[in-house]
Amino acid sequence: MNRLGSIVLSIAVVCGGLAHGAAADVAAGNAAFTAGDFRTARAEWAPAAAQGDIGAQRGLGLLFDQGLGVTADAATAIRWYTPAAAQGDAEAQYRLGRFAAEGRGGPVDAGDAAQWFRKAAVQGHGQAQASLGALYQRGFGVQRNPNEAARWYREAAEQGIAAAQFGLADLYARGDGVGRDPAAARRWYRRADESGHPGAARALAALQKVTAPPDVAVGAPVAGAPPQLLIGPQQGEPIGGSAPAVASDAPRQASLDRILLEWAGDKPDAGDGATAGAGPRAPVLAATPDLWSRWRPMMNSWPQMT
Repeated sequence: MNRLGSIVLSIAVVCGGLAHGAAADVAAGNAAFTAGDFRTARAEWAPAAAQGDIGAQRGLGLLFDQGLGVTADAATAIRWYTPAAAQGDAEAQYRLGRFAAEGRGGPVDAGDAAQWFRKAAVQGHGQAQASLGALYQRGFGVQRNPNEAARWYREAAEQGIAAAQFGLADLYARGDGVGRDPAAARRWYRRADESGHPGAARALAALQKVTAPPDVAVGAPVAGAPPQLLIGPQQGEPIGGSAPAVASDAPRQASLDRILLEWAGDKPDAGDGATAGAGPRAPVLAATPDLWSRWRPMMNSWPQMT
């Protein structure tokens, strides 16, 4: 064997040994994490993460993200999530999206959040799909597009993501991005409730108070209806008008709007544009930095990586 061949073989042996060692470290870290021994998990993952192992990088990010065995540190979590996300890890991409949207480790960056959520969503990550749907529903970091919101909510809802099932139900309840369909809204609210969404049962009860039975057509939302739409128990956001409603539907829609507004904590009064026929008002939350802090209780109810 010539000198060059010997060098190549030596490099291959060294690299193979490193890869084997990294794999063993990751496996040991995974076992420790599962057992709740987060300090050991960190010690085992660190060498593999330094060598570029995606799972180890994600794991270290998670420890610092959630304060498991370490003091929670957003900057360090981002430091480890970023290389994993750059290598295409959907979970790391989703979590970077949440950091950007929530303003953790830096200022709120809606555009960055949308980019990270999209990267994870196209890989089929359910929470990222639900989050991207919410951004399109609100026009937060993207141009508001209820059709896209419905698309991404549906993708996530079919995976059993409660927040997406709830969001899709709201779109059907309002006819926002989809045809107004109280029966479909009830169906998705029930599925969200079965999936554990904390506000679904209450939303279903509110909808049943003000909508016709399933076999009665009620039409689309009235023009100039309150610019509010709930995705979670704490959330209100603008909606766009669509086809005009039949006249008899206006009181029912206004009643639903009022119930949902009061549920969201936005008490309507005669001067806030919250009654049927009033002109639209500015988005309640889209321009404020605490948007995601109000949405966080819903997001924290989503399944976490284990």
